[in-house]
Amino acid sequence: MYLNAVGESVSRCWRDIPRHFPRAALDEFVVMPNHLHGLIHIADYENNTLTHVGAKQGSSASPCPAPPYPESSNPTQSSGKTTKGKADEPFALPLRDKYGTIAGSLGAIVQNFKSVSTRRANKTNGQRGVKIWQRNYYDRIIRNEIELRACRDYIVNNPLKWDLDDNNPANV
Repeated sequence: MYLNAVGESVSRCWRDIPRHFPRAALDEFVVMPNHLHGLIHIADYENNTLTHVGAKQGSSASPCPAPPYPESSNPTQSSGKTTKGKADEPFALPLRDKYGTIAGSLGAIVQNFKSVSTRRANKTNGQRGVKIWQRNYYDRIIRNEIELRACRDYIVNNPLKWDLDDNNPANV
């Protein structure tokens, strides 16, 4: 994938995530013409035990790779509840408290990334207030090395499938 100026800006914002969220470590990612795929590892240890950092613990969110789901099946954000997607698979929703998204959670990371990358994209394009991201995001809990390899392969190979993507303007 060859990135234009906006794509480069988005890529820089993604790579900067660990500078702003020290418990986040990045793995494979790719910026596509109309979306981004990326893996984020989040560690948050308190008293030598793993604490909630994003998805509700014990949730059964689907592992990668998974088909994209239409906007209408996106879950609504609420306080740690789960909801069902198009194929009746559960989504884990970002943890929230009475003040909003919990600091350091996956929801906070994605929210910050989208905000900063949108402002930078608009500045690059000489625009103001133009949205570049959908309202929510799709997440998956990766439970083992086999799933991690499958997700990495999916991300690395995604650009090879762009010609077949329904959202590719050439296919509309």
